[in-house]
Amino acid sequence: MMTRPSPFSQSLKPLFCLIAMLFIAQASHAQTYGQTELTKADELTHQLVAEVTTAVPGKPLGLIWKINLDPHWHIYYKNPGDSGLPPEITTETGALTPLTFPTPKRIDIDPITNYGYENEVMFGTSLTLPEDMAQGPQNISLNLEYLYCKDICLPGSAKLNLPLNIGTSEESNPAYPPLLAQYQSTQPQPWPTSIPLPTLTQNNQTLMLGGLPQGITSAQFIPAEEGQIHDFAPQIKQETTLLLTADEQSLTQPPLSGILILDDKSYVLPELTPTHGPLPQAGRIQGGETALLPILFAAFIAGLILNLMPCVLPVLALKVMGLIKHSTQADRRKYGLGYTLGVLGTFSLFTLAIISLQGAGAQLGWGFHLQNPWFVAGLTTLMLTLALNFWGVMSIGNKLTRLGDAPRQTAPTLTSALSTGALAVIVATPCTVPFMGAAVAYAFTQPALVTWMVFMALGLGLAAPFLLFSLTPKASHLLPKPGVWMHTLKLWLGWPMLATALWLAYVFAGLTHTLALFVLLTFLLIWAAVVWGYGQEPSLSRLLLIVLTLAGGLFSLQYIMGQSTPSHWQPWRPATQAEAQTQGPVFVDFTADWCITCKVVEATVLNRDDVQTLFQKTNTTLLKADWTKQDATITAELAKHGRKGVPLYLVYTQGNAAPRILPQLPSYTDIENALLGR
Repeated sequence: MMTRPSPFSQSLKPLFCLIAMLFIAQASHAQTYGQTELTKADELTHQLVAEVTTAVPGKPLGLIWKINLDPHWHIYYKNPGDSGLPPEITTETGALTPLTFPTPKRIDIDPITNYGYENEVMFGTSLTLPEDMAQGPQNISLNLEYLYCKDICLPGSAKLNLPLNIGTSEESNPAYPPLLAQYQSTQPQPWPTSIPLPTLTQNNQTLMLGGLPQGITSAQFIPAEEGQIHDFAPQIKQETTLLLTADEQSLTQPPLSGILILDDKSYVLPELTPTHGPLPQAGRIQGGETALLPILFAAFIAGLILNLMPCVLPVLALKVMGLIKHSTQADRRKYGLGYTLGVLGTFSLFTLAIISLQGAGAQLGWGFHLQNPWFVAGLTTLMLTLALNFWGVMSIGNKLTRLGDAPRQTAPTLTSALSTGALAVIVATPCTVPFMGAAVAYAFTQPALVTWMVFMALGLGLAAPFLLFSLTPKASHLLPKPGVWMHTLKLWLGWPMLATALWLAYVFAGLTHTLALFVLLTFLLIWAAVVWGYGQEPSLSRLLLIVLTLAGGLFSLQYIMGQSTPSHWQPWRPATQAEAQTQGPVFVDFTADWCITCKVVEATVLNRDDVQTLFQKTNTTLLKADWTKQDATITAELAKHGRKGVPLYLVYTQGNAAPRILPQLPSYTDIENALLGR
C-alpha cells in the first residue's frame, strides 16, 4: 500500500532542491579553476589553461595560450618575416616568461613571405605570482595582443581572467597534461647529437647549408630573426645541401639561427657563422636544362612585369607612341629591333660589370648599384630630366618625342632606337618585381655564361611587348591614331618619373647625410631652371650653362660627401654634460635639421678631418643638442646663454663651469683656442 507524503516532507522538498543546486554550482565553479572560458575576440577564439588549479605564490606555473583562428586568417611567429608582428601576453599580477613558439609555416603572399600559423596554434609561457598574494580564489587578469591577417591585417586584443585558487600547496589541473602533450608535439626539437651540425658557406648572395643528413626528401629553414635571409626567395634542396639567398638589405651577413625542417621533423638549428668562398660543386644548381630553364623562364616573366613598374611604364608608353609616329611597317620593324638590341646590349654591359666586380672580390647582389650614392644621384637627375621632357620643358631626342605632331615619313635612326632601349634598362634598375629575386640570385652564383643568359632572358622579357608590336603587321591596327590625346598622355606620364626621382632622393639620403641631400636637391632645382632656360631658347651659351651647372653639382656633391660623418656625437642632456665635464673638455653643438647654417658648419668645419683629429687629441666629448623638434630642455638652455635659436656652439673646459661661446661660423682656430684655454 502506497503511503502519502506528509505535508512536512513536501514543504522541505524545495529546500533540498535549492541545496542540491548550490552543490552543483559549487562543483561546476571548482572545475573552472586553472582555465579560462573560451573567449571569441575578432576572428580568433582564445583560451588559457594553467598547469594547476591551486597555485603557490612565488612558484612558477606553466601556462598554455590556445588560439583557434577562423578559416584563412593567420597570426605570426616571433620572426614574422617580411611583415607582421608576433603575439604578446602581459599581466600586472606577477611575472611572465617570454612566449615559446611552435614551428611555423611559410606563408607566401606575393611578393612577400611571412612565417606564422593558421587554424590552431598553442603558445607556452610560465607565470610566477607575487609572493605576498592573498590566499583563496583569485582571478588573474592577462592581456593578449596580436596582429591577425587575411587580405588585410588588423591589430587585435583580448583580456582574459584566469581563475586560480591560491594556497600553500599546488593542485594539478587534469585538463593540462593532454594539452601539454599536444603543445610539445608542435615544438622544434633540439639538434640531435647523432647528426653533425650543417656547415654554412656564403658566396655573394647565396648561402649554402651543407652536410644535411642523407636520404631526406625536403628541407626548409625558418630564421629566428629578421635580416638573416631573403625570405621570399626560393629555398632549393639539392642532395645534402640547402641553398638560401642572403638578405640584400644587410651590409654583412649575420649568423644563421632558427628552425630547420627536415621532412616532417623540425629541429632547433644552433647559430652558424658563414665562411666566405666559392661554393663546392654540389652547392651550384645542377641538372642542366631541367634547372636552368625554369630560371630563364622566371627571368623572362620578371622582364615582362618590369614594363608595368612606375619608372618604366612611361618609357613603354613613349615607345608605343613612337611606333604610332612611324607610318610604315618597315620603319616600325627597324625601330623595334633597334630598341631590343639596345636593351640586350645594356644588359650585356651590366653583366660584364657584375662579372668584373665579382672577379675583383666584391660581394654583390641585385641592387648593388643603388648602394653607390653617385649612381643614385645621377639616376635621380635623369628621372627629373625625363619628367621635364614629358612636360615639354625641354626635348630629348626630337625625332622620338615629338609625339603630338602628325606622322612623319622620315625613317627612325638606329641611334634613337638603341638609346631608347638603353634608357628603358637604366630606369628599370631601381625596380625589383616578382620572380626577379630568385632568378638574379641564381645568376650571381653561376659561371659567366649562365649569368649572361639569365640577364638576356630578363632583357627579352622587358623588350618582348614592344618587339611583338613592331614585328607583327596586324598589331599596328590595334594602335590608336595620332592626336592631341598623345600630348595629354605625355604630360601625365611625367608624374611617375618625378615620383621615382623623389624615392631615389630618399635612397640617397640613407646613403649619405642630410646636408648631402640638401645639396642634391639644390642642384636639382638649379638644373631644372637651367634646362628650362635651354628649352625656351636653345643656344650654345645656354648649353654651356647646362654643362657648367652639371660640373658645379658634381663638385659640390663630391666635397660634401667627402666630409666624414662621425658617429661619436652623443645626445646632449644636462646630466650627460655634467658627467663629461669631469673627464675633460666638452663641445656642445646646438643644431637642427632645418637650420641651413648648422648643417653647413657641421659639414665644412665640425666634421672635417682636421677638426675631428683635434677633438680626439684633446680628449673632447662631443655632445649634440638636436632642436629639430621642440624640446623644452634645449629651449631653456639656449635662453640661459641669451639665445632664442640655433646654431650655438659651447666649449666647456675642465674646472670651468662657464662655457666659452664660439662664433656662429667658427673656424679651426676658434675651436682650438677654446679647447686649449687660450
